[in-house]
Amino acid sequence: MKSRQLSVELQEGWYSYTCPPTALAQPVEMLWRTFRRDVTHCELFESINAVIAATLDFFQRCNAQPAQVLSIIGSNAHDLSGCT
Repeated sequence: MKSRQLSVELQEGWYSYTCPPTALAQPVEMLWRTFRRDVTHCELFESINAVIAATLDFFQRCNAQPAQVLSIIGSNAHDLSGCT
């Protein structure tokens, strides 16, 4: 996981501070947020098989709509040739 790093020169030498990763730095976190909202938020599943079925349905919808997924993660959706 990449983090932003800030280096500061003080009298005694160089000090480095690493900022914690953010959702904006990790595009998959945006998709994860959508998954939680659409699939698991405020849901009580009867079985693990129901959770698996809901998860598979979500990702099948994602596979059918690559432009929407790219929009969710903040990517430029101009070239979808690699998303087949």
